[in-house]
Amino acid sequence: MSAAKVRTVLMVDSTLMVELSGELDLASAEALRDQLAAEVAATKPLSVVVDLGQVTFMDSTALSALIHVQHAAADAGAALRVVSPSPFVARLLHITGVAEALGYHAEADSPATLAEAYSTAADGRPNTR
Repeated sequence: MSAAKVRTVLMVDSTLMVELSGELDLASAEALRDQLAAEVAATKPLSVVVDLGQVTFMDSTALSALIHVQHAAADAGAALRVVSPSPFVARLLHITGVAEALGYHAEADSPATLAEAYSTAADGRPNTR
């Protein structure tokens, strides 16, 4: 069992990069939803990119939390998209029919696209993972 972890970085281009890891489930969904919605409200990003590459488990409550954050981002004028889901999470996104709503497109997960997304943090320093 791996506790959920959240890391956010505001990039130079006003993209809020969110890295999620561990198990996203009933125990973590409410805190995840509240933290990310607050971060969107505070930073007013132009876009939100949620990296799901290190998520080992996700249930419907966590998926609902992401949809809530997507609505909060849209209300703030930002587009949200998820990237790099593990095979399990990618399957969940497709089975539940929310992949498109959350901006997930497998072809957009190319190494070059992801490298560009992580290239520079808001303070001008290279963003390392």
